[in-house]
Amino acid sequence: HEHSTKECQEEMLHSDPSRVVSAWGLEQKDRACTRALDWFLSLYGAEAGNLALKMLSFGGFYIAGGIAAHLVDRMASGDFLPSFRNKGRFGALLTSMPVWVVMDDNAASLMGAAIYAKERHES
Repeated sequence: HEHSTKECQEEMLHSDPSRVVSAWGLEQKDRACTRALDWFLSLYGAEAGNLALKMLSFGGFYIAGGIAAHLVDRMASGDFLPSFRNKGRFGALLTSMPVWVVMDDNAASLMGAAIYAKERHES
């Protein structure tokens, strides 16, 4: 069981703890933060893989949101993709499925709204 450094704990008292863990984990300034970030990305990847299988996202799996955009480099190099693909006999399917991170939150929101409006208009 690891504990964060006193400096990290102090910063968490004055800032958003999740942002502190993310920043300190990315910079590897605190071992507990780095481990927590890696664990989070492993779980994030595993659940994204579950959703990709449920949706059968053959054309690709798109992830939007500030968390993914902020952590995109770590997602590409860490445990996110192995956890995404680690689905036993479905692993090959997920390995062939591209994973995209939408970097512009506003574009993703507007695109979703446009598709919804188009579908409502056509029905």
